[in-house]
Amino acid sequence: MAKIALDGLGGEAIEHHVAGALQSFLASEPEAQICIATSEEHFKQICSKLQKDFCERVELLNGPEKIGFNESPVQALKQKKNSSIGAAVQAVAEGECFALVSFGHTGATVAASQLQLGLLSGVSRAGLAAIVPNRGGYGLLMDVGANLNCKPEHLYQYALMADLYCRHGLAIPEPRVGLLNIGSERQKGDSFLKTTHDLFLQGDFHFVGNVEGGQIFDGSVDVVICTGVTGNMLLKSAESLANMLFESIREKLFANETQDDVSSRARWLISSLASKHDPDSRGASRLLGVKGLVLIGHGNAGEEAIISALSSAYREMRMGLQPAISKRLAQS
Repeated sequence: MAKIALDGLGGEAIEHHVAGALQSFLASEPEAQICIATSEEHFKQICSKLQKDFCERVELLNGPEKIGFNESPVQALKQKKNSSIGAAVQAVAEGECFALVSFGHTGATVAASQLQLGLLSGVSRAGLAAIVPNRGGYGLLMDVGANLNCKPEHLYQYALMADLYCRHGLAIPEPRVGLLNIGSERQKGDSFLKTTHDLFLQGDFHFVGNVEGGQIFDGSVDVVICTGVTGNMLLKSAESLANMLFESIREKLFANETQDDVSSRARWLISSLASKHDPDSRGASRLLGVKGLVLIGHGNAGEEAIISALSSAYREMRMGLQPAISKRLAQS
């Protein structure tokens, strides 16, 4: 059976929703197993809420120490030798599990993954790639928070990996790659962006040039590359805006009418659009560049996000996405 390591102490949300998420995921994937990095007491609480046959497909990874979101990632990993994040990453490094899913401290998960799993040949810093909705379907935004001190060569490596992920993971045969900037003209931006632009021109991918923020969602580009700080702020702002808009629409639509007064078509339309733009439906971002399959999500993730992340990890394992990226980078 294929095993996935799950950080069971990655925030209050996952601690509360993990049992329901496991119940749904294990029911949909009869060959999957989950190794939960947490305390023995928490593990018993989770198992008490699962069907008996599902309990047989869940194992404990000894990781009773939680790394808080306000802690320094490197210091916390050094001080907390039995952290849930460290235990989960170690299970992947030793080959016990094929993938890691964490909704905990992003910095600690990235640091532990780079240190314990190692980086792919040709990669100097791992990056987080988020699947984002656009007018044509879905695209990729990278980096969204793994690397806060980006260099032009890091963004170049992200472009290569994002291009590969789109080809294999999103079935886009020739992804259009753009560099996020304040304007589309070649001379726009500071020296960092100009240097990065020139580097992208040498790349073995379809570089369409500089792109502005609005192009992330209009379907004119499939991959948008940016620094980790910019990407993280952009992603969270976009998700917040989407939630606000859909809540406002629901409030206005049902303000003076009963549920029966609203047409079934209107309800279907709102539901389908909200589902596409709901970040929980996409689960978690992919940490590309490490020697292993790692997915990292928001600490406030709900049950649907956990299910989606586990399902994505299981699907990408069967697709052989990681070996494909490794092979391409070795040739670049």
